[in-house]
Order: sequence, then structure tokens, then C-alpha cells
Amino acid sequence: PKYSMKIYASFKAKCRYEACGCNSVMPVTNLMQHEEVCPFRGTKCAHCGKEIRMQELQEHYSVCSFMLIQCQECSELFPRKNEGSHSCIKYLMKKIKGLEKELSEEREKHYM
Repeated sequence: PKYSMKIYASFKAKCRYEACGCNSVMPVTNLMQHEEVCPFRGTKCAHCGKEIRMQELQEHYSVCSFMLIQCQECSELFPRKNEGSHSCIKYLMKKIKGLEKELSEEREKHYM
């Protein structure tokens, strides 16, 4: 048993993401650990669902149309694709109306 483990540990294997560009070859005992963090491993963008290599994910986030961005003026969060149509005034008016409604409901609770 001890001898067979040494033989097993001496076997080398290629990363399963070789077709995606990974050239790593390592002892089979390290393979699973490597594949969990391999930069060529595919993952889905949390915002648009597109399949992306792990090593390209941050770059993708910087251009993803569905990534939420925050307006520097009014702090509204909205998808990057809506950046051109964003209006601070519309957002703030909507926010004010919501606050007025909350205030009105609170007043009704206290004066009834």
C-alpha cells in the first residue's frame, strides 16, 4: 500500500483546462487543487451569465453591460448599459416621492 501510493504520486497529469490554454503538468496528487484555481478555468459572469476564463474576469467586469455601476452625483446603482440614459433628477425625484410616501404612512400611524 505505501509503495503503491508512492507510484501513484509519481504519475504526472495535464490540467483539464489544457484546451483553454493551461500548460500545467503536475503530480496527480496536486491536480485537483490546481484545477480549482486554474486561471484558464471557466466561470460565469455574475452579472450577464457569459462564460469567461477566470484570468479574464476582472477585465470583463470593466466592460460588462450588466455590471452595476454607481452614479458619482446621486449614488444610484444601475447597469452599465443604462449609463447613457441615467438621469439624476429622475432618480432623485423618485426617491423624494418614496420618502414622502413613507413619511405620510408614518404620520397616519401616529395620528390614528
